[in-house]
Amino acid sequence: MTLRQGGAEKQLSVLNNLKKAIDLHQSGDLLQAEKIYRGVLEKAPEQPDALHLLGLILHQQGKHAGAIDLITRAIKLKPTDPVYYSNLGSAFHGLGRLNDALVCYQKSLSIEPNYAETYINLGNVLKEVDQVEKAASCYRKAIALDPQNPQSHTALGNILQMLGRCDEAIACHRQALSLKPDYDLAYSNLLLAMRYMENSAEEDVFKEHRGFSERFEAPLIPHWQPHLNPRDPDKKIKVGYVSGDFHNHSLSYFFEPILACHDKSSVEIYCYHNNIKQDENTKKIADLADHWLVCDGMDDDALAERVRSDGIDILVDLSGHTGLNRLKVFARKPAPVQATWMGYPGTTGLIAMDYRITDAFLDPPGLTEHYHTEQLLRLPDIGAAYRPQPGCPEVNPLPALTNGFITFASLNNSAKLNPALIHVWSSVLSAVPGSRLVLGNMTDQALQQDVTGLFANCGIPSERLVMLPRVSLEEYFSIHHQIDIGLDTFPYNGGTTTIHALWMGVPVVTLAGSTAISRQGLSLLSRVGLVDFIAQDHEQYVSIAVQFANNPMGLNRVRQNLRQKVNGGSYAPEIITRHLETAYRQMWRKWCAS
Repeated sequence: MTLRQGGAEKQLSVLNNLKKAIDLHQSGDLLQAEKIYRGVLEKAPEQPDALHLLGLILHQQGKHAGAIDLITRAIKLKPTDPVYYSNLGSAFHGLGRLNDALVCYQKSLSIEPNYAETYINLGNVLKEVDQVEKAASCYRKAIALDPQNPQSHTALGNILQMLGRCDEAIACHRQALSLKPDYDLAYSNLLLAMRYMENSAEEDVFKEHRGFSERFEAPLIPHWQPHLNPRDPDKKIKVGYVSGDFHNHSLSYFFEPILACHDKSSVEIYCYHNNIKQDENTKKIADLADHWLVCDGMDDDALAERVRSDGIDILVDLSGHTGLNRLKVFARKPAPVQATWMGYPGTTGLIAMDYRITDAFLDPPGLTEHYHTEQLLRLPDIGAAYRPQPGCPEVNPLPALTNGFITFASLNNSAKLNPALIHVWSSVLSAVPGSRLVLGNMTDQALQQDVTGLFANCGIPSERLVMLPRVSLEEYFSIHHQIDIGLDTFPYNGGTTTIHALWMGVPVVTLAGSTAISRQGLSLLSRVGLVDFIAQDHEQYVSIAVQFANNPMGLNRVRQNLRQKVNGGSYAPEIITRHLETAYRQMWRKWCAS
């Protein structure tokens, strides 16, 4: 989004006030800028730049409908400004009206074909509708037009990561940081991309996470304030959860059951949602929380102060270095106890983060402590608080018993694919004649071609691959009726996809690594007794897949018993929540005694 003072204004006071507001807007002081813009419009209601810029502020605050109204009024007064159309498109995007956003971006480019920011905005929409290669082209065009804009570099990096080209993605994020060293989003994107790399040394990954702390947290530490929370070890604890994923996102499927089981006589729940997106899942979570705040439009200082004024005792990050995180709020240490959980299988790198909540499967004692700034707090039998979606189809008989061939599948995020993984999968397919492999989330044609080429290099023709686009949740569950064996990704294992597969009776072959990110499969399978599906190296991975593919009757017995095992205690939200609350009380008492 671009701030631009257009047009001449006869009244000098209005012009001066408008300039002052623009300066405040560019410095990030949205509240003062908004106040002055409104003052300008009281004197000059038809001032197009004031209308547009006030609309832009509303958009930045998540008030997209109001933004659309104001910017539309501005366009009627000045219909040839490409910036107006570009920002109107962003407001439509914020409301999820993607077609309207595309129309606005096309209009902006018809007025000014070389407006780099519109290409960035257009790429963002194309990425959301899985037109990955077209999105990449938009970002490359933006870079060609304005190579000094860090936003386009890190956006291209995210696309390249989706295409499994992590080396190139990391280079893009580093370029963004060279242009804007305080660009925390690019730094988090870099760290996440490193997690997808098969050959990333954990020492190097940890060093980069500590670099995030040195760059963004260290300047804040001298300004940490003492916490005035009453040091009563037995009081009702105020727990705050921070996430941008309280909507139709995989995290919400596991978090909502925990929230529903919290003992409200022991904990008081605050949810800080860093997203204006709302859907049925959002409403469920908001209804279960004692306090709900959409914090997307709040800057880090304001949100940290809000957490402090709410008197939060334990603040829990559910994002890590994934999108829409608020780690810079945690870096301000607004709560006396801070922990990270669920969203990111690894350290945040922050000194201010006291704990990372995990289990002994993901982080065996003595294996990963030295790669964390946090203390590892292992919950017993944590499992995952899984509750299936209503109307989920029943488990069917093994498909191979009817169709006569084995169907392997991976419905994971395409970013988890890499050449080494595809080489191992190709070995599985070569060893099981007639078998086929179903791959999900393959909507983009260019991605399909890239993946097909990697398999062809390993001797697997395209006829043995089934590329499925992203589908609705109902269709996604039904696809499992066609799958005999799931193949997990590595080094970044599946999480939600693996639990869904187990619920649908589909066992998953996984490769156990030495970090939490590569032990998610081990953790999930161990809790339902599928230890025979856990490999320790590539050769054993292939051997396990082939062994079970050659025993369809045994595979069907596993299939018919899996749902009952998932329904057992290891995945019971009530049990997991009690363990979690015990951990919270332990954290709180330790702080009270400090």
